[in-house]
Amino acid sequence: MGYNSWMPGNGDPVLGLLLVPPEQEPGTIFAYNQPCTYTVSAIVQRVSGGSLTEYLRPRLFEPLGITGYGWQTDASGRELGFTGLHATTEAIARLGQLYLRNGAWNGRQLLSAEWVAEATRSHVATNQPEPDWNQGYGFQFWRGRHGYRGDGAYGQLTMILPEVDAVVAITSQSPDMQGLLDAVWTHLLPALTSEADRAGVWSPSSPSLARPVPAGRPGELVPMTFRAGPRNELAALHTVELRAGELVLADAGPELTARLGAPDTWTTTGPVATAYAWADGRLLVDVVFVETPHRLHLVLNPTVGQFEARWQTLPLGEPPLSMFHMPR
Repeated sequence: MGYNSWMPGNGDPVLGLLLVPPEQEPGTIFAYNQPCTYTVSAIVQRVSGGSLTEYLRPRLFEPLGITGYGWQTDASGRELGFTGLHATTEAIARLGQLYLRNGAWNGRQLLSAEWVAEATRSHVATNQPEPDWNQGYGFQFWRGRHGYRGDGAYGQLTMILPEVDAVVAITSQSPDMQGLLDAVWTHLLPALTSEADRAGVWSPSSPSLARPVPAGRPGELVPMTFRAGPRNELAALHTVELRAGELVLADAGPELTARLGAPDTWTTTGPVATAYAWADGRLLVDVVFVETPHRLHLVLNPTVGQFEARWQTLPLGEPPLSMFHMPR
């Protein structure tokens, strides 16, 4: 949220938002502003007397058939509103379908059609360098070169395309979100327009999550403790330990323990999946936090007893690794 909201409010973004005067006349300039969204969330929670998910459950989640969700909270216990919602790709698609149908779902009007029209039109010019972020902004919706969308960091997208009567829902780990949208317009959109346009359209193969690539002779998973080496990019991660069939990561929070299976497969432990390979005497381990868009790359060097760690996409915030899951 930045200094302008946290610091003046002594950690309360609502107070900070009210204490910091706007730099321009409201409504005249675009500024991506998380404290505003947080404040709307805080108002709903204050007025309703419950959490944001409690408010939305009977009004949105249950009618849409959305289950298995959770919203991160801050130190005050408020659900964040602007980020931290854990939901499935199907849930994102259902929300997009609700807007595509102008707020109607199974014969029931969950949102007024007038609200949908008002929320999804451009209210302010965005003046962004990327073409799909330069089409104007509505009420939490970006206008795009085609339709409009709600998006989150690293390519969590619900794309509503009224011109082809379609919704595209994506959960991904992409640092190049404009490139992701370019691929949709180039490869997918033509397949949704007409039968005549479908010849030669790219067809994706079955999805497969990439694993570390082996090189050289494989080693053995021998119990050993590794300390942070000079190329470790996770300052809080100080120890990585191999135990019998397990990987243990120690940082500022509780230890995170995950199973290690066969080297050519993914092995899941709750909300964590691991895969590994040996490459030139070093053990490469990928740790995917399946309820988030984040993957951790580890390189363990048994010769010197050190490890390197880096994120494929840097998380927003630095919670302990044991917290990288949907709120329970």
